[in-house]
Amino acid sequence: MTPATGPDPAGAVRAPAAPELRAAWAYPHEWRDAAGVSLLAEESWHRATAGRLEGRPVWLWLTGRRARTGLDGHEVRAGHGADEVAAGPGERDLRGGPGRHEVTAGPGGQDVRGGPGGREVTAGPGGQDVRGGPGGREVTAGLAGVVVGDPDAYTFGNLRLLLADAAAPFAPPGAVPGEAAAVAGELFPNLFLSYPGYATFPVGARRDDPAVVGALLDAVVAWAADAGTRAVALPYTEAGGVLAGVARAAGFTAIPLTSDSYVDVPPGGFPAYLAALPAHRRRRVAAERRRLHASGLRGRLVEHVDACLLERVVALRVRQRARYGLPADPAAEHARLSRLLAAMGDRATVVIVGEPDAPVCFTLQAKDGDTWHEICSGTDYDDPRSRTAYFEAVFYTPIEYAPGRGVRRISYGLGAE
Repeated sequence: MTPATGPDPAGAVRAPAAPELRAAWAYPHEWRDAAGVSLLAEESWHRATAGRLEGRPVWLWLTGRRARTGLDGHEVRAGHGADEVAAGPGERDLRGGPGRHEVTAGPGGQDVRGGPGGREVTAGPGGQDVRGGPGGREVTAGLAGVVVGDPDAYTFGNLRLLLADAAAPFAPPGAVPGEAAAVAGELFPNLFLSYPGYATFPVGARRDDPAVVGALLDAVVAWAADAGTRAVALPYTEAGGVLAGVARAAGFTAIPLTSDSYVDVPPGGFPAYLAALPAHRRRRVAAERRRLHASGLRGRLVEHVDACLLERVVALRVRQRARYGLPADPAAEHARLSRLLAAMGDRATVVIVGEPDAPVCFTLQAKDGDTWHEICSGTDYDDPRSRTAYFEAVFYTPIEYAPGRGVRRISYGLGAE
């Protein structure tokens, strides 16, 4: 689908229905230094996980004037709203010195209002624009997703399968087989707003401002209508978040789909986690770990995955996919895991249970601020210790290492139990 203006496939365009909205069919350079762009919204993640959402990727955002800051980070000129901030450190008035005389000269007597000939000095050390990004503008709020035209697209990005198909993982109670096909014409094409990690959240300097997010959503809906889509979906929003509240107020229909699962890691790490469990569960976990350790298996965090370990991890991943009836092609899994590791760089770590040359189980995680995202795992189900090894790799060892890595939450994704 294309907007009425006929976008440049590699560039950004202005949407006719909302002059402040910008749209791009390729990852926009404005997003690369935008506020609130966590791992799942980054360009590297998008490239590494291409294919999780089937459709034409699109990025949509509002821009505003970037706030100016002094060398110590204090804001000296407002962005959105253009209100001037006159106070600096210690509430000094930056417009005047003692006696309210205007301070115009810096060290050495140079005019800080302008360079030679009275031109405004806009570049800082190294040539960066001290007024902001291109034209002094920044992303105030933005969303991304895909325009989906195929009724048979992959399930987690397919409204027909998510909402109506009886076999869908999040099918509502009472879904009738065959019903999904009947609604396909009402839902396609659609704008499916989600990042490839199945999360829907705004980015930008004012992503937590309901008024700005509301303006963004209004503009996005207008853009989608101009593009000829029949529906706009915000499928994986945080139920109590700003975006969900704004969407409800705008008339979106809320349909519970699933939930995220995560563990909040206490400051005391695994001992504190264990102590907080109910007594019967605490005794069971402690006994399981003692037996696992007595059998010769322990968990460890590996910060660099070499070629040999990658081969072992791929083999475990293939075993797990085959067990659950999923395509289990070693070459495809090797390419996928290599791509993920390269994209995440030093944010990627692997937990293995067993020796590096013969692990029984592994998990791959990526650090995103103070969160670890558990991305995938694999297990040798022929080993009788595999069940306990799985819990060690997925839960217990990551919780042990988390505090030392500045991790306060471990996220397991959609529908995990």
